[in-house]
Amino acid sequence: ERRWQRLMDWRQTQVVVAKVAKARSEQHRLFWRLVRGLSFAELMRLVKVSKEPDFYIFDLATRSVRVPGPLEFGWMIAYLLSLHPKHVFSGPTQPKISSVVQAVSDWENRLKWAWQLQGQTDVSSWRFLRCRRSRVSQCNDSFPVSFENWLFETKLGLAKEVKKCISTVKRCKINTGNRSPLVRHALQLLKRLQMRVVATDKDGRFCLVSQQDYVKEVQGILSNTSLYHRALSVASTLGEEIFADLNWICERWGVKLKGEPEYVHSLLKYLRAPWAERSDRWLAKVKVNIKSHKEDGQVTMRGIHSSSQHPNEGCMKFIASQLRPPLRAAKHILHSSRDVVLALAKLEVPPEAKFIRLDVADYFMDGTHEVLTAQCTKYVDDHLQSFFSKILSFVLNSQYVSADRGE
Repeated sequence: ERRWQRLMDWRQTQVVVAKVAKARSEQHRLFWRLVRGLSFAELMRLVKVSKEPDFYIFDLATRSVRVPGPLEFGWMIAYLLSLHPKHVFSGPTQPKISSVVQAVSDWENRLKWAWQLQGQTDVSSWRFLRCRRSRVSQCNDSFPVSFENWLFETKLGLAKEVKKCISTVKRCKINTGNRSPLVRHALQLLKRLQMRVVATDKDGRFCLVSQQDYVKEVQGILSNTSLYHRALSVASTLGEEIFADLNWICERWGVKLKGEPEYVHSLLKYLRAPWAERSDRWLAKVKVNIKSHKEDGQVTMRGIHSSSQHPNEGCMKFIASQLRPPLRAAKHILHSSRDVVLALAKLEVPPEAKFIRLDVADYFMDGTHEVLTAQCTKYVDDHLQSFFSKILSFVLNSQYVSADRGE
């Protein structure tokens, strides 16, 4: 019996050893599959961050951040958080359909103008066709039927090829992508762990936050009634309604502007031009970063409005152009960091001087939209005050933001 028992124990040991060897073999295969294709510099980065993680972990209960220990969250996540987002998330790899349609339309107009202007020796009549980036006006002259049929067949064939290319690119992007296997695996691991990656406020690092804590913090930021009001319903045509309000202001108040007609026409066109290209960007996004430099118990998230390429850009630049001259005339407001350095170099501090600590939040303008509009309009030229007031009020009242979960 003892011999039989020793034989059974030996077999069980061999089974366990085989399972451990198989698991290690699978881990080794997974490791080499993930690091395959990494450069020597990337491998050195992987070794460094595995021993010394370079990110934080946010704890909502204690409102503090801490640096995790080696391999606490895995070497894959440590490597991912050591990269810049532009090295992880690539930009758009294909143009929009509207851009393709516009390019084809410009090509057709250039071809028609070249047909119409052939035989003319005046160089100035061809000058607008030599600039590749400028859009060409439509040519409404009549052309032979054979020429029109050839243009139609060419555009139809091009449209079919564009559709094929789009479907091929989408399929290839889903199956392959330009991310390394290590980065893709780390992103999937974060999704399974229900963790979010949030940038820090000062040192350019990243912080891991649980999805539940992230939602609580964003909801807390948006619940500040002095800064936000919940929109009861956001219609799909809200962007069109905002643009209609801008058109009404330009048509109702723009005609009253004094000055050269060409200047007034150019100004109104400049205000409305961004809406023609980015009318779908009127809704800004609320992003957050973590104030990791604060002491334990005071670490919070700060909301940031991501409104890149907003269609109201023309209006905002107009407002800035009107307020910049009076602000530059104020002696207590400096224009740039260089001016600050020059002013400090000439400053003589007396022994009895005292320091006052101010935060950037102390410089934020408070008050209602009506108060802000009235205060800013006083510094604008008299003939522009009515129009400036309407544009500023329009910009202040057409700011909409959304969070990741539709808040």
